[in-house]
Amino acid sequence: MEALNERIKTLRKEKGLTQSQLADELGVTDKAVSKWEVGEANPDITLLAKLAEIFGVTIDYLLTGKVEETISLDDMDDEKRALYLIKKDDASAFEKYGYTSYMLLFAQPYYGRTDRRTEKLFEAICENNAKKIFKLCLKKSLENNNAKRAVEAAFAQAVRVDLDKYIRLCAESDCVEGLKVINLKYFAIGTKTSNDAVRFHIREGNGPADQGYWTSSLSKETLVYIFRLKESKNVLDYMSEIEFFRDKGNVVYLMTNAVLLQLYKNKYFDRLSNALAEMEKYNEFAKEIWNESLNDSWYTSKTIRNGAIYFHNNAHGDASYLRALVTPVNEAFTLAIENKDFEWIKKFNQYNRKLNEAIPEVKAYTLKDDKIKVMELEADKNTPLEDLLSLKHIYFGVLNLYGFLGDDFGLKGTEELDRLKEKIQRVKQFKPFIKSHFISPYELLMTLVNNKNGKELFKFAADLQYKELENAVIDGNKELIKTIASDLFLPSEGVVRTFLREKENTKNIHVSGGSDEEEATELARKREISEARGRANTKFFDEKTREYGRRLNEEMYKSLLNLQVGNIPLDECYNPLTLDFIQKVKESVCDEYIEKLEDIIERLTNRKALEKEYNRISSELTKEYLISELERGEADKVVVLICKRLQIILEHKFGYSGDLFTMIDTLIDRTMQLHNCTDDEDNSYNAYMEEDRLFTKRIQLLHKLRMKRNNIVHAERKEVEMSIEEIRECIDLIELLSK
Repeated sequence: MEALNERIKTLRKEKGLTQSQLADELGVTDKAVSKWEVGEANPDITLLAKLAEIFGVTIDYLLTGKVEETISLDDMDDEKRALYLIKKDDASAFEKYGYTSYMLLFAQPYYGRTDRRTEKLFEAICENNAKKIFKLCLKKSLENNNAKRAVEAAFAQAVRVDLDKYIRLCAESDCVEGLKVINLKYFAIGTKTSNDAVRFHIREGNGPADQGYWTSSLSKETLVYIFRLKESKNVLDYMSEIEFFRDKGNVVYLMTNAVLLQLYKNKYFDRLSNALAEMEKYNEFAKEIWNESLNDSWYTSKTIRNGAIYFHNNAHGDASYLRALVTPVNEAFTLAIENKDFEWIKKFNQYNRKLNEAIPEVKAYTLKDDKIKVMELEADKNTPLEDLLSLKHIYFGVLNLYGFLGDDFGLKGTEELDRLKEKIQRVKQFKPFIKSHFISPYELLMTLVNNKNGKELFKFAADLQYKELENAVIDGNKELIKTIASDLFLPSEGVVRTFLREKENTKNIHVSGGSDEEEATELARKREISEARGRANTKFFDEKTREYGRRLNEEMYKSLLNLQVGNIPLDECYNPLTLDFIQKVKESVCDEYIEKLEDIIERLTNRKALEKEYNRISSELTKEYLISELERGEADKVVVLICKRLQIILEHKFGYSGDLFTMIDTLIDRTMQLHNCTDDEDNSYNAYMEEDRLFTKRIQLLHKLRMKRNNIVHAERKEVEMSIEEIRECIDLIELLSK
């Protein structure tokens, strides 16, 4: 018989409590509970009643282990007795009364009908988390040959009641066999539905072409739950072992990405490293599958979809057969990037890079080494800003000028106005930095030639993989180097003139209207210029590629061309550029950028002031206040106040400018255009008549309001009459406009 300390430990575990949780409920330390359980001390007598209550037992049972049976199990009916034993999780009595003889979790339905009795008991086991009884039923089910045959055919009977609950109980009980018997490694991750099975066609060697497997779906919540059960070591080992589909019908592990994510999130790094190593080995096998020749085979084509390699045979009704399954690391990689965990960023990146090398068609996401280096420097608060900016914006020795100016310079998180002001100071601070770096490959080559820096010239030529330039550098032919630089990195006159013609055409676009139209026109013009510049850049690249063919490092060359056209005004490029001109470009670009920031600051400052004034007037001249003044007989005063509020609404909410008369005319023109319908049997007549009446009334009201306001403010002789009801309607109208 168990001693007191053993009973406390057993009861605590059955209740699913930790020593700390039990200590908190009793108001003692976890060290005290630990001493009780190892037999070094006993709980105080005053705590026995509370302990018995927590564990749901009597004090007598706690002290002696004797159970005073107050309920006669023999007198209970079969169903109630089973439910009672499940609540007690009394596995021995459950077997004694014969429930395990029919409580077979995988039994086939009887003539297509499920055994409701078994389903109900399984629901009770799940609800009461009766792990002892569950393990007993699982053991008996696995020993039963009929049950094993049933589960091979389909998930049957009780397990189908709630598959996720069954899987959770297996995980809690560390029962790997219970997971293996339902072929959990076949499952896909997804939302459970009433019809969630998917069939995968898998040809086994020379077996029948329609050989395949059915799979079900496992909810993400259940998968997360499994990996949080750190004490279920066998289940964790089973779930962490990546199995792969092979040509002879091995398992398709469809939840690999989700499993890798859980391994990473729960810091099972050894298991994660082992999984990646196994996946890398398998990718080599998949590479051989993908490179198989279709000549003299019964397959007609092959594709890769979501990492799955399918071979097709159109003669068999467009059937697709899964031949291999490769998995780019996605979810865990993304989380590692969010966590700035550079150790695992590099490991995941290396895995995906090797996968791309093996099967480029997979297109796994990867980061360039320079990008990772930038991320590391950004995460290190001690990194000098100049070093970080150099690494981010200098490519092949050339500074991406506009990318550099568009950088936030580490100013995130501040107020917009303060950020812009700080940015101006940063740009001023880095003007010498910009002036000391090359902003085009043409400038770089010309400067190296003038400085007779043959070493750097040859390095550039070698990186570009252009033999003619390499030979010119070796021969010290300065004029030939200049000619090559001009040919490679300056657009032809024809390309530039095409750009200038398109640019000029955009200036002729005319849109009538106020400031909004002018701003829209300017944005459209800039967009057209940008598109024209892009077309010129593309034509430039295509022209040079045709001319020089594969003799160039195309990736490097294209990047250099983007820097060239992006950093130097294209309309100047057909003239022979000078280094003095390029220096002026650097100076002017910085000054123009500072002016642009200053304009934005000015607009924001005015907008903030306008918003402040709008909020003040809106809070003072409320509808209630205006009506109260009107009821006091202050009609003229209310008219003036209505106009004051209307003016600030039109300025702030609508963005209009000018005097009140002008802004009212603009409001009418843009929001109250009449349809002027006539009864010409057009279906639109009735639809628009009511709207025209409403707009006509508002237009008349606004005209009368401004005339009445002039009559009051300027003391005009011509008297304008405006009724109290009309003034009330004006109050309602400005309330509508303010929303």
